[in-house]
Amino acid sequence: MAMNGAFTDIFWKACEVELNTLVNDMKTWKFVERTPDMHVLPCSTWAFKIKRFPDGLVKKFKARFCVRGDQQKHGINYWETWSLVVQWPAVRTIMILAAKEKLVSTQCDITAAFVAAPIPKDEVVYVHQPRGFIKDPRYVLKLNSCLYGTKKSPRYFFGTREAGASSFEARFCLFLGNGLIVITHGDDILIYGIDKKEINNLIERLNEDSVHIPKEGTAEGYLSLSVVRDGNKTTLSQPGLIKRIVEGLGISSKFLTPV
Repeated sequence: MAMNGAFTDIFWKACEVELNTLVNDMKTWKFVERTPDMHVLPCSTWAFKIKRFPDGLVKKFKARFCVRGDQQKHGINYWETWSLVVQWPAVRTIMILAAKEKLVSTQCDITAAFVAAPIPKDEVVYVHQPRGFIKDPRYVLKLNSCLYGTKKSPRYFFGTREAGASSFEARFCLFLGNGLIVITHGDDILIYGIDKKEINNLIERLNEDSVHIPKEGTAEGYLSLSVVRDGNKTTLSQPGLIKRIVEGLGISSKFLTPV
């Protein structure tokens, strides 16, 4: 639907940006001629997303080249898996703590996060070329590092990176460091710190580890949340999401219901 809608040209450009990152910057794969004994994952796919600010305005258009990880076979091209996706109670708790302690914040969206995780030599993953960008059908892609969709990509990525913040035993998606609290939701990161210097130092260390982490402002807008701090009080809301739901259902904006 995304490639047949009003934003077709914009999403095509997003695909080109994604492939440029994967091929030229990250060296994610190499072309190999397909042989009958290869376990090649079925046709890969594209995932499109429009990221929005809390008020619903478009933040950016994203395209992800994803593989059919659901077709991977245990013991052949993957073993253990897990992904760091923070639970909402943890997000709310940390935001309340941050307001009480007057911590500063920075949110980041890691560029091509999981492709920064190398695949061990004893695990081989072959995938088809991306749809719309097939050069020679006789060849497939042998992955040097993970792609979105591969079952172990989150494990490889977060399992090899701490950069001064260690995973909290009770919540693996929560990292604690010297004056730092880091929340991870896939490739979306929220960092709280005593001051901006410590936060910037952490981001610099991660950038040195072949991870590109552009900063996207403060906690305001994290996971499309509207975050308003007034002293020790923190108010969380999602006005943009609610507006889109109301409009999608055709409900009048004047419709009242108890909460």
